[in-house]
Amino acid sequence: LQAAYASAMAQEQQVDKLKELKIKMAVDAYEKRRPADKIMHHYWIKEAGDPEAIGEYFPTGDERCDAPVYRNENGLVLSRERQPMGPDTEQECFGWVIGNMAER
Repeated sequence: LQAAYASAMAQEQQVDKLKELKIKMAVDAYEKRRPADKIMHHYWIKEAGDPEAIGEYFPTGDERCDAPVYRNENGLVLSRERQPMGPDTEQECFGWVIGNMAER
């Protein structure tokens, strides 16, 4: 029984990796075709800790940190924000964050 379970888990992991690779390839292909001055039409968040964060995000016309801001039907915002690279450094990087601008 354990061998069958281990085999099934290994197959699921391979399927997940293959699915992730196909998605990455599709996104990369789109990014290569999209003109550099054209923003992404929308993003679709499929998994999140807050159910209101799941769904499509469309551009608002605003920008933060030289990147477009996106909003979903629940009013949550997807934006690029400055973040520390680690607890022991003052260096910063950028990451995409979902949140409510009114609660900020």
